[in-house]
Amino acid sequence: MKTIDKLNERIRRLPEPSQREVLDFVEFLLMKKNQREDGMKNEEWSAFSLQQALKGMEADETVEYTISDLKEKYL
Repeated sequence: MKTIDKLNERIRRLPEPSQREVLDFVEFLLMKKNQREDGMKNEEWSAFSLQQALKGMEADETVEYTISDLKEKYL
């Protein structure tokens, strides 16, 4: 029996919530595999995404905060 057949057989016996967990795990494995294959592409996408999220904010005036603005201080 092939691995895929064994998986199908066993997954069918699980209750629906457990089947969703298996699906989540499989999607995680696929995402991890794609990250390894894409390598730099993910880093480039992250940089682009951040750049787009901050677009237009460079014109905003910079707010200067001082110690007196802090509500909580950690030592």
